[in-house]
Amino acid sequence: MAIISLYKIGNLETSDVYQICRATEDCNFKPKPSKYNNDEVFIQYCRSEKLEDLLVKKLGKVLPEDELVGILDILKRANELTVVTRRVCAFINARLKTLEIYSGEKSVNSEILDHLKKSLKAEFMWLMNENRKKVRFGIRYLNSSSRYSVTVDKNKLRFNSNEMFQFRPRYEIRQMVHQIAERGHVQ
Repeated sequence: MAIISLYKIGNLETSDVYQICRATEDCNFKPKPSKYNNDEVFIQYCRSEKLEDLLVKKLGKVLPEDELVGILDILKRANELTVVTRRVCAFINARLKTLEIYSGEKSVNSEILDHLKKSLKAEFMWLMNENRKKVRFGIRYLNSSSRYSVTVDKNKLRFNSNEMFQFRPRYEIRQMVHQIAERGHVQ
């Protein structure tokens, strides 16, 4: 399931994509102008996480503890791997002044928001306030063979499908974020 957290950017001093890229770049943040939208910055945030913590978080509710410890021991012996680099994608739309973070984890979102607040000297608010309940989807699917449902839960878009996502439905997400940013809801 893809989960996208949506934010509105306040006090953004520039709408120049290249200035935003220069301001936000560091060893963990790799921004670049989007290939598909001139007003958009694609950010790849890399963070290191202990393999043990990651397995417990992802498989801890599914597997018993002894099986989890066994899997962890096998992986450590096979690869001597103890740390995993995870990549999180985010998009800043300079024209709409929106931020999309492709992660549902609060800790990851707060790390990204803290860095962007410092580097852009901007404020970030939830894109939708919580009392907006009207949600209707009139979006055009780019890939007509792939159908999925979308729910808006507070300020997150959740994409559910019967199949595994081979790609994130970026075109459809962009349509919904644009509608939410301009109207406050998806129509």
